Amino acid sequence: MRWTSVIKGEIETISRPYFDTGEDPPGGKKKKAQGGGGLSGPRSFANELKYYYKYNSGTDYHLSPERFNDVYEQAHQNNAIEWDKATRLANGIYSIPVNFYKTDYDFAFGRATLYFSFDQTNGFKPIGFFDVWDLDPKPWGIRSIMNEVITRYYNWQLDGGTSFKIVYP
Repeated sequence: MRWTSVIKGEIETISRPYFDTGEDPPGGKKKKAQGGGGLSGPRSFANELKYYYKYNSGTDYHLSPERFNDVYEQAHQNNAIEWDKATRLANGIYSIPVNFYKTDYDFAFGRATLYFSFDQTNGFKPIGFFDVWDLDPKPWGIRSIMNEVITRYYNWQLDGGTSFKIVYP
């Protein structure tokens, strides 16, 4: 979908991903998940989240099933799931932190939470995702120097953005 916007008196045509504003998008019914129409790479996805931060109205961002599966695969393949920090919630559901700095999603998430169901027959199965995208600067030493510099840079670059939750489902 192409949109035209006016920035500092100039007309610019840009691609804008649909995001949930509570209203139907132009020309169709509201989608249940963002990022539809093909799966972009993790870096392009990070740019989509930066755009959403700058222009959303504080609404949740819902990962598509395809994006969720890719996020899980990246975390699994790169040993980013911190299994030793799993917390049992209820009914066989576990909350497990993920260090996305070990994956190609490092610019998109940093650290987030995956939810898993567990039963004796199937083991752990990924069922959910949660993160707050807020570009929050932390005291030096919490993140690596490079990741803290990136976070602070985007915080400065996107000044005036609105924090939002990223969820699946």
